[in-house]
Amino acid sequence: MTGKSNLLQLVLFMIIVSLFFNIQIQNESKNNNHQFLHPLNKKISRITSSSNQFISHDEIDITGNADFLSIAENEGWTGNGTKDFPIIISGYNFTGVRDENLIPNQQLICIMNVDIHFVIQNCYFTNYKIGILIFTSSNGLITNNTIHTTEMGIRLTYSSNITITNNDLFDNQASGSINIKGSENISISNNYIHDQMEGVYIYDSFNISIVNNSFDNNVKSIRSIISNNILINSNSIYTSDQSINKAGILIEGKIWTGKGYYETGNFSTVITSNKINYSSAGIEILYCEYDENLSGIGSSASDLASEDPIIIRNNIINNNRIGISTKNSSFISITNNTIFNNEEWGVYFDESTDINVQWNDFIGNHYYLYQENWINENEITAMEVESSLSQCNLTSSETDQNILFSENFWDDHRDDTKDINKDGIYDTAYNVSGVTIKDNSPTTEPRQHLMSNELSLHIISVPKVLYPLGYDSLKGIISVSWFPSHDFPDNHSIKYSIFYGLEDLLNGTYDPKKVTEWILLEDNLSSTRFEWDTDLMPDGWYHIKITAECEKSNIIVFDTNDRAFSIGINRQKNELRKDENNSIPGMSLIITLSVFIVITIHRRKK
Repeated sequence: MTGKSNLLQLVLFMIIVSLFFNIQIQNESKNNNHQFLHPLNKKISRITSSSNQFISHDEIDITGNADFLSIAENEGWTGNGTKDFPIIISGYNFTGVRDENLIPNQQLICIMNVDIHFVIQNCYFTNYKIGILIFTSSNGLITNNTIHTTEMGIRLTYSSNITITNNDLFDNQASGSINIKGSENISISNNYIHDQMEGVYIYDSFNISIVNNSFDNNVKSIRSIISNNILINSNSIYTSDQSINKAGILIEGKIWTGKGYYETGNFSTVITSNKINYSSAGIEILYCEYDENLSGIGSSASDLASEDPIIIRNNIINNNRIGISTKNSSFISITNNTIFNNEEWGVYFDESTDINVQWNDFIGNHYYLYQENWINENEITAMEVESSLSQCNLTSSETDQNILFSENFWDDHRDDTKDINKDGIYDTAYNVSGVTIKDNSPTTEPRQHLMSNELSLHIISVPKVLYPLGYDSLKGIISVSWFPSHDFPDNHSIKYSIFYGLEDLLNGTYDPKKVTEWILLEDNLSSTRFEWDTDLMPDGWYHIKITAECEKSNIIVFDTNDRAFSIGINRQKNELRKDENNSIPGMSLIITLSVFIVITIHRRKK
């Protein structure tokens, strides 16, 4: 009896081991075979200087030219303050003691009332209210410094002729890692500005150029308020999360003072050749209403160029919530931009007038509405998909807006039969909004804009998930469906893949961003529909990701459902699921191992 009991215990033990072994094999198979890497835009990576590379130095406070020359002599700094031989401050570590009780303008370097030439270079600033303050001064160069964990990295107040270049600025949490107020003739170029509340903040200033900087993961990358003659050119603006970045470039003509808006006069801003993605709004123009009877800051109305005061030209604006947004603004020129794969609209005009939208490419910018038809509780039979009226949204009286659309490319207007004379212009107008706002000369092909790096643009529109969208409780076989992607300009064939991810709702919020692992369900699909047997899946809350890949490039774009849907949440929790052969997954291995063990032990006893 004891032998039989021992045998039974051994068999049970081996069954448990076999079950564990089988589960581990299944899990490792999923982990090893279903990894997915999504090639997003690569961010610029620079090596941040370490504080131990520099000589420690106390705060520097300079007041006037004579004071600057005296301190330079005592410190042994080179230069005499002329243009050819500027005074150079270099190689120092300025690490302050963080104290919330410090007065607001406490700074590691302060230069005040100075107009001799100077350079601040190769220094390290951290842990103070302000890294560098230039006040009522001019003729300075700030270059190759690392500035982080301050409230403001660099602040220019009532200053002029200052160049800020090749600096690394991050984690500076107040209004602007570079903060400019009441200043003019300022050049900001080739800086790496990342992980900020606001990257560059400009207020009441004139003739500011922001060129070829890299902005990563900032709440607002560039913000200009009631300022004039602003050039924003060839910058890269990127975030990993739209909810973090509220605006890539924000231009404001009014500012809230607590008692009401403070209004400015005329202004001019040129935004050209930038790459902006993953923002809530790529470019946002607020309360910039041009009035020819008012003079601008630093110049009169007659000084303005013959073109519109605000020019948005030659930008690549993609994967934002909205590409370009305006509110209560006027006289804006939007030309030669590539605006694609923005989640809601390519352009959004709210109570705005006198806007020229010409020669742009609009691809895959849609806000989708859904109408579902059901035959029973959990099986969808048809889906009517209605996009927004166009890739644009206008929210004011159409007759008063004076908004002109012409010669733009719209990817949802593709039909060769509409260009009978083959002149590259469709014979039918593109309906932009309502019945009056149209593009009467839409082009048949994208313009393939060339950016400053002269690289041709290759675009795939996003495959919008149609079903399941979220909140549903699914069972049985369902049809996963999505809106097709298109390749531009070469019309390459597209292959789709489906991934699913489980969300731990104890720590999640029905949000696909909470999924830590996407597991391949099916790949190499050419259709936009897939039959999925959800009875084979464990109970839980799920998300779906659809990827589209061009077969002749490594470009991959994707979309996820908006909210989690459930599989089996209302079923028996301990229900054994069966595979397509009507057998319980893993049981064949367990039974085979168990029988083998029993036979082996029995033979040994004989």
